[in-house]
Amino acid sequence: MMMMLMSATTTTARTLLPRSKGGERRRRERRKGTTTTIGFSSSFLSSSSSSERRRRKTKMMSQNWDARDFDERRSSNSASGTSSNTNNNNDQKFIPLEAETEKQFREQSLNRLKQFIDETASDPEKAMKDPKTVGQKVLNLIIETCEIWNPPKFLWRTAATLLLAGNVCYRLLLKPSVKLKKRINMKQTVEQIARIGPETLGVAMMTSSFVGLVFTIQFCKEFSKVGLKNVIGGLLGLAFARELTPVICAIVLAGRVGSAIAAELGTMQVTEQVDQLTVLDTDPVDYLVIPRVLACMISLPILSLISFAQSMAASIILADFRYGVSPNVVIDSAAKYLELSDIGVMSAKSVAFGAVIAVISCGWGTTTIGGAKGVGESTTASVVISLVAIFVVDFVLSMVFFNK
Repeated sequence: MMMMLMSATTTTARTLLPRSKGGERRRRERRKGTTTTIGFSSSFLSSSSSSERRRRKTKMMSQNWDARDFDERRSSNSASGTSSNTNNNNDQKFIPLEAETEKQFREQSLNRLKQFIDETASDPEKAMKDPKTVGQKVLNLIIETCEIWNPPKFLWRTAATLLLAGNVCYRLLLKPSVKLKKRINMKQTVEQIARIGPETLGVAMMTSSFVGLVFTIQFCKEFSKVGLKNVIGGLLGLAFARELTPVICAIVLAGRVGSAIAAELGTMQVTEQVDQLTVLDTDPVDYLVIPRVLACMISLPILSLISFAQSMAASIILADFRYGVSPNVVIDSAAKYLELSDIGVMSAKSVAFGAVIAVISCGWGTTTIGGAKGVGESTTASVVISLVAIFVVDFVLSMVFFNK
């Protein structure tokens, strides 16, 4: 009770005491700020609530309109579907707008081409009087034909490989020697030679040995019947040096190294590592392609020489132990018939085969698309095309060297 009386007394005293002008002014300003704040907050709440109600109303209206449009679309589709099923076959498919536009463009281009051919064939003298206009029409038709023609993947990848081969030849042969030294990445080239040579040497020697054994059996069996044992060594040496050894080593290189190059570069292309080299101001041809081409061109002739010696040694051993042909006879016959130019032909073929294998593998690797599946397809295609190219190049070089 006493506390209540004391609080009331203090309150009455405060109200009765005279107030200073500064305090009164501050209190008035505080009251005004409070009222304005309360008014602003109330107006903001009212405006936000009204905007929220307006937004809900708009959303409900849009949902109603969407539902109505969906119902109308469904009813129209069902009606059109029933009518089309009654009138047309069910195997008709919807053609998108882009495909339909492309089809119309193709038809118009083909019609213009036919019209131009008909006009030129009907009045060739008129066409010859104004060759400039005719040439411009032909150029426009060629451009339109190229635009509407979608080449198959094999064709454009082959064209890209040929362009890569021309690029490599231009950089290696036609550029000045000073720039050539800067362009060849010697570290990468040495690494590729160290990788290609030892990896292929064992397989190439084993393959050449068994091929030599097979040919020795055939030659010794047939020539012994007619008493021509003295020419067995010469014929084996010519066959190995001119044809068998470079082709066999090239086939081994294509299967062992060409596939690895295609898979490696294909993976780099799919994972955009080739683009990263370009961003880092490094030419992918100089860094990736040229070292591998040079490594194959250098390694394959060395492999061919070693494999040639291995095949001759295997033939001498089998001829001595199985058919009784003395090693001296085989060696003398080989020395009599073989010439230094035959070794040169073998080396030249090996260099050409190595370049062809490396360019094809790099070309098909750098044009890989489609992820892991594309890498597998590029690897398989590069090996198959390399094998075919080996025999084609072998025929051309044989026509050049032995067409006398």
